[in-house]
Amino acid sequence: MFPSACRVQPVTLQRSLALHFLIDDSYGLLNWWNSLRDVITNQFAVDPRSAGINVALSFIGVQCAEESNLVPYVPMATLPGNTVQLNGAYPMNAPGAWGERAAVGALRGTISYARSWAQQHPGTDTRVVLMMEDLTEECGTTQELMVQAAREGFENDVPIRTHVVAFDSELDPIAKAGGTGAALNVPFLYAPTDIGRAVTSIRDGARSSGEPSCNIAIPSGQPVDSARAQLRLLLQGGEQIIAGVQSRAACANAADGFYFDESAASLVGCEQSCDKLRSAERLDLLSECSIAKP
Repeated sequence: MFPSACRVQPVTLQRSLALHFLIDDSYGLLNWWNSLRDVITNQFAVDPRSAGINVALSFIGVQCAEESNLVPYVPMATLPGNTVQLNGAYPMNAPGAWGERAAVGALRGTISYARSWAQQHPGTDTRVVLMMEDLTEECGTTQELMVQAAREGFENDVPIRTHVVAFDSELDPIAKAGGTGAALNVPFLYAPTDIGRAVTSIRDGARSSGEPSCNIAIPSGQPVDSARAQLRLLLQGGEQIIAGVQSRAACANAADGFYFDESAASLVGCEQSCDKLRSAERLDLLSECSIAKP
């Protein structure tokens, strides 16, 4: 039996996901710029359904060489904790990269950064989201080279998938080579919701595949006092109650446990509890408990 003096909510484990956005900042994106900026910084980043996703942000820019594109404008960090950084990095004015548009070098550099991050965070599904208009031949860019970069990113011991959001252009071969099937097209006569729908479909599709992480989505999206909370696990051998701890550091002194991660706005299972959480047939969050924990 679980304590009656608690608020009971069914919860699920989130998929561990990282998205590195690579956005075309050339003048050709003028028609979509304000809506694109709004979707990334004011919708996707603050959506409770995005909480716990790791996000980095880069722009294509004018630096042709791969090595000039290895450092993103916003390094990979967990939403919603890096929302302020995303807002601060995103240019407020319409795009104006009048020099050579370095699409191939930017894609290669972005994939390299994503792979390096993935190697340091095994178990996280790390992907690139390329958002751009039609290709031009600046910096030696060709569709063949873009396809090659995406394919090399995907066909690797640490595979990085490349999604493509194409603005009034045909970029399906890049998405196919990057392991994501087809580009998501935003037409010239678009509604702002078209951009939001594309980004949301990438997020939701990626989160529906792969191994769950140890992050527990909070239905309300509100902070939880983990020191006053418990998890009820329905396992093959019966039910088990796991008590929350105050912080990640406190996991070291607990046989089992979980804690609230403010930067990810989610609960995180202690490392020693992850396998048990993943094997549970059902998870219930017992929060605001007013009685002593077992």
